[in-house]
Formats: sequence, structure tokens, C-alpha cells
Amino acid sequence: MNNLDILDHFTELDRSILKRNDEYADYFNFLRDVFSLLIESFNQRTNEDPLEMSITKDFIQRFLNSVEALRLKYYYEEDHSLKIDLTDSSFPNFIEFRELEADLKVRDAKLQELPPERSLKQAALDYLFQHKEKPVKFLKQLSRRAYYESLEQEKLYLEFTPGKVHELGVKGPELWQFVYSWASFDSVTNRPYLYLMIFDHDLSGNNGEPGDSRFVDKIKRATHNTAPLKVVISDIDNDLPGVQPKVLKRTDLGPIYGRYSKDGNVLSQLVQTHFTQEDFVFLFNTEIIFSIGQQRSEKFTKGKLKQVFFVDESNRECIERMVSKVHKYMLAYHHVVQHLREFHKALLLDLSMPPITFNGKITDNEKKRIPSSSD
Repeated sequence: MNNLDILDHFTELDRSILKRNDEYADYFNFLRDVFSLLIESFNQRTNEDPLEMSITKDFIQRFLNSVEALRLKYYYEEDHSLKIDLTDSSFPNFIEFRELEADLKVRDAKLQELPPERSLKQAALDYLFQHKEKPVKFLKQLSRRAYYESLEQEKLYLEFTPGKVHELGVKGPELWQFVYSWASFDSVTNRPYLYLMIFDHDLSGNNGEPGDSRFVDKIKRATHNTAPLKVVISDIDNDLPGVQPKVLKRTDLGPIYGRYSKDGNVLSQLVQTHFTQEDFVFLFNTEIIFSIGQQRSEKFTKGKLKQVFFVDESNRECIERMVSKVHKYMLAYHHVVQHLREFHKALLLDLSMPPITFNGKITDNEKKRIPSSSD
């Protein structure tokens, strides 16, 4: 299915278009502010597992790198427009991430077609002094060059973004335990998802190495959409020889309710009615499923051991999601949360912890603690 066929399945709100340069600047600044606060909130959670926090912050930084790349791509682009999802998202449409990956593949060829940066800057200055007007042609070329130069595989968040394998320890003569992370951008919800899996790996026989191309391909296939977590982990258990998944955690980043949400959600209406365009409510949640043992599968003549995954049947939402645990979180400015506590307490009841709050935009000192795209 090509991009045009896929777009036919979206409504106008799913692929709304920003039309002016100042709208682009406001939108990208808004996303960067929200995610900068999210990263800072992780910096403050010192009781969390340091490896998991490091992995999470790395993926969020990569997402910000992709947002910056899209800013460069569209700021001076008149023939194409950025598509964003205004329904339970506020993120770019997933098509943008698919096209980002396509541009990555032709990066070197496109850079060869463009004049060097120094030549373009000189031409822009010459034009400005000579004609006393903005050198739009050369600014477009500079922006396009900066865009393609920003496309580095290991620094971008794409439709599927593989992570790294970390060794946790030895469990037997040929059995080791690892943690693997990856991320995706879902085509239905238009939101980023982060995954973390703890698994045992039997290194004997023809089981391959954790993180090899076959391993990553199976992981990608199992998480091409946001299927229930039990389905995802069962597919991985079935399809990867030697891999015994023990815990799988998925973090759904979003939606962001605020100036870029036109979905009629009560949080969208509250923020837009009572607060400024800089205000927002950012929801995110984690789902966890874990193994409680193994059993022989009758489908396999050799009696392959399969994991038995726990679904908490005492919790309705866990049953609906097919998971062991669900945790829900909210991030917003302090004055927004104060309003919710005073007038809309019911909206806070499902949260797993008190809302994460900040008094205002992230400070310069706090920004210094956030990794840059070059780190």
C-alpha cells in the first residue's frame, strides 16, 4: 500500500496541514518544550532503574532530533506541507516518519546536488546587499542542505527504530539474560511507542545472536502496529529460536492535549478554554506483561517450551489490554493541574502517581542536563 492509499484512510483532522512559516516554528517549539519537560522529569526520578531511564531518554532525544529534521525540511518548503494529527495525538502523521526514512536513503545523493554551505551563505549575502530583499532561493537551499545533513541513522527516530542489546547476566551454561529496546511510530494512533524486553537467550545450536539481523527483523514484524502486548510477546516467543521473553514493557507517549488537538476531548476543551496556547496536558502510559513459567507446546513435535504470560484478570483494564500491569501518567504545568484538582478531580483518579508538574518552561540550567543530538 503506497502513501496515497494510506492517507485515504485518515480524516482531515488526522492529516491537518500547517501553512505558514510562523505556524511551523510555533508547532515545533511546542513539541520541543513538551518533550524537554518530559526528559527533565526523568532526570528528577532518581529512584528509577538507571539503564531504563538512559534508554528512554535516548529514544526521546532521537524523537526530538527527528522533529528538528522535519522543521528544517518544511520551513522553506512551499510545494509540500507537514501533516499533523489533531485527534488524540498532536504529533506529525506517521507518513512524515516514513518519508524521513526514504529521504535518509538518498541523503548523500541529495547533498551532492546542492552547492556547499559556504557558497550558499555567500550567495545569500550577495543577493541581500544587491537586491535589499530576503534571499529566499538561497535560504531554501541552505535549509535543504541542513535537513539532509541532519539525517543520521543512529540519531533519528523513525517508523521503526532498533535499540541496543544489554547483557544482564549468566543463567546457565548456554543461557544468558539480556535486555533489548526498540521504538516505533504507530500508523493508527500517530504516536510514538517505546519497548523494553528482558529475555533469556539460549546461545547453543543455530539460535543466532541477540540483536542480529534476523532478531531485529522478527521484532520489527511483531510490533509493526500496536497489537495487545500479549500478542506481541507471544509472536516473539514463537518466532525467535532460543529467545525466551520474560518481561515486555511498552510506553505510549501521548496524546498531548492543547492547542493542536481538535478532537473534542474534555482535556482539549479545558486547556483551550481556560489557558494559553503554551499550556497542555501530556498523557503517557506504560503496559507490562511478564512470564510466570513455561509449558510444552503441543504444536511442535519436539515439544518446544513456550512462555506462559500473566494477564491480571482482577483488573478490567488489564483484561482489555491483555497485560499484567498498566500505569498511567500526566505531565502539565502546575497551574493546569491545580485547575484540574479543584474542578475536575475525576480526570486524575486513574493516574498511577500524582501528576508531574512544572511551574513554567524549562530553564536554561535544566536544558543543560538534556543530551543534545550530538551527544
